[in-house]
Amino acid sequence: MLFIHHIMLYFVIHCVIIFIEVMDMHTNDFEAAFSQFLDRHEYDEAENALFAMVRIAFSAGWQAAGGAPPQSERIYELLPPCPPPVPQK
Repeated sequence: MLFIHHIMLYFVIHCVIIFIEVMDMHTNDFEAAFSQFLDRHEYDEAENALFAMVRIAFSAGWQAAGGAPPQSERIYELLPPCPPPVPQK
């Protein structure tokens, strides 16, 4: 479990370094290219993978600290159709 924490710490430090380097480059070309990158499905896939990795690492730390593992829950529930309204007299 400690290995996962080391990976996460390395990743966070690496992201901070990249963020600091990128913040120095605020040209219009950069902003346009970054916007195009964010609009691509590859970004969504990478962001989803990053979120999953962070969630797994948090869950491992949570459980190592004695917390209960997360339980699966329904995301949505299908309801039966509503009955037709009764006409008013």
